[in-house]
Formats: sequence, structure tokens, C-alpha cells
Amino acid sequence: MRRTLVELAAHCPFRDDILLMVQRLSSGQQLTFS
Repeated sequence: MRRTLVELAAHCPFRDDILLMVQRLSSGQQLTFS
């Protein structure tokens, strides 16, 4: 089972939540101090 988050998000009804989570993770500490 080697699916990327993008592939999973494309088929998930809650993909918006996943995208937001990915953006937060990619932002890292920038979000923490913003």
C-alpha cells in the first residue's frame, strides 16, 4: 500500500481537511510562530 497523500486526497471526501493538514505540516514552525 504505497499511496501518496495526494492520491489519497483525490479520492477522499474530506480531501480539503487533508490538504490543510499537509499545508500545516509543510509550513512547520512557521505556522507555530505566526
